[in-house]
Amino acid sequence: NKITNAQYYHFKADEALQKLKSFNIDKVFLDPPRKGLDEIFLKTLVSLEPKRIIYVSCNVATLARDSQYLVSKGYQLKEVTPFDMFPQTSHIESVALFILE
Repeated sequence: NKITNAQYYHFKADEALQKLKSFNIDKVFLDPPRKGLDEIFLKTLVSLEPKRIIYVSCNVATLARDSQYLVSKGYQLKEVTPFDMFPQTSHIESVALFILE
């Protein structure tokens, strides 16, 4: 796609943030499993101070829990958009935008 200002890495989540500490990260896209993010991952993520976090969630309970942590560390929850990707089921995907100001 001729994108020259982005780099993509594929690691296990617990390894990825450790390897990316030396970079100046300004945006992070997250799509965790139903259990959400663990506390060690969240602490490491916050220490990188990305300006924007886009969090895709399939579990509103863990999104709420992780949102509370991010907000307590200075992020503002700007928007949450639900997507009904599985009609006639109770499953909803949500995309949340957090901004560090």
